[in-house]
Order: sequence, then structure tokens, then C-alpha cells
Amino acid sequence: MIELNKVTISRGGKILLGDTSILINTGEKAVVTGPSGCGKTSLLSAIVGCFPVDSGTITVDDIILNHGNVREIRQKVAFIGQEPVLGANTVKDAMELPFSFHANRKKIPFENEIIDSLEKLHLSKDIYNKECKSISGGERQRVAIARALLLGKQIFIADELTSALDKRSASTIVGIFKEIDITMLSVSHDPLWVSEQDKVYKFEKTGLVQATGDTLR
Repeated sequence: MIELNKVTISRGGKILLGDTSILINTGEKAVVTGPSGCGKTSLLSAIVGCFPVDSGTITVDDIILNHGNVREIRQKVAFIGQEPVLGANTVKDAMELPFSFHANRKKIPFENEIIDSLEKLHLSKDIYNKECKSISGGERQRVAIARALLLGKQIFIADELTSALDKRSASTIVGIFKEIDITMLSVSHDPLWVSEQDKVYKFEKTGLVQATGDTLR
């Protein structure tokens, strides 16, 4: 479902990822860990065509990423950034925004479905009419997650989903994503999140090494 084949990524002349290959099969959930600044976010951005690769190929759902099909790939993927931009004045508008696009118009949820999705993430229904600029970083993160889940996509790319959340909310997010049948590649420093993934990749120098057992510690 998501494959990197001999991919090299650099920034400012420095190689972040060199000649690296990984495969995430349909239905698998994988996480990438590593120190800040090593290139984790650049890797996720590259998969949705927002960061250039120097060489190699990225394949998503059997489509090899290129300039001609990047839009098609983005339509297949739910991307949730570490500091998500909600793109609207109110939470209500933010939740409805993706469904205004032609590709999602057949998926428009009812208002009660939207509120229910927010409440499952420990967000009060009162947040629905609040301005996005007035809510906290953790609340924005959960609004973005709720919105992505409502889209019903089968491929998720996520950057530090639990970074701004308290322990209770983080545990809820981990539980929700554990139960749903999707393919996912994420970046995280959260031990709880990492422990629940099918595959764990660690940045070592300029490569990704699949971690197992004692290497997870």
C-alpha cells in the first residue's frame, strides 16, 4: 500500500534519507521514530508530494508518485500534521470544509455525526461553534483527527498525533486507530503509540531500520 524503493531525500545539501526501501502492506500500521531534525516529517511530506525526492520511487496504492498524479494520491490519503491547519474560522466550518470539495461531496456527514465524532475524542459539543483561533493546540489536533476519520479514507499519514494531548486523550486516540481497518504510516515519540503499531522503523544515520524486541527500548 505504501512503498519506498531506494529513496533518497536531502535538505540544504544534507542527506536525510539515503537509498532507503520500506514496504507497508495493506492494513498495516507503521511508525517512524528518531531524534528531532532527522527527517521524519520530510519523509511524510514526500509521500504526499510536498517534499521532493532526489532519487528512487514512492508508491501509494499501486500508484508511483509523480507530478502528474500527485493530486490523485492526495485524494486517497488522509494527512494529519503535527500542527494541523484547520483552514476555517469556526470548528463547524473546519469540520465541513473537506466535504465542500467535489471528491468528498458524497460523504457529507450529518451535524449529529460530526458532533458525535468530536465527543468520542473528548471534545465538548460546545466546541462546534467556537472560533478555531480560540481553541488549544490539543483541541485543534483532535478536531483534525475527527475530520480525517469522517472522510473514511483507507490510507493515513500522521505526524505526532498525540504530541499535544493529555494521557487520557492520547489513550483514546491510540485505541481508536488500533480498532479501525486502515493502512497507516506515522511519526511519533509517544511510547504508547509506538507500542501499538505493527511495524516500527528507527532512523539510524541516513537510513530506516525496522526495530523489534529489545531494539524498541
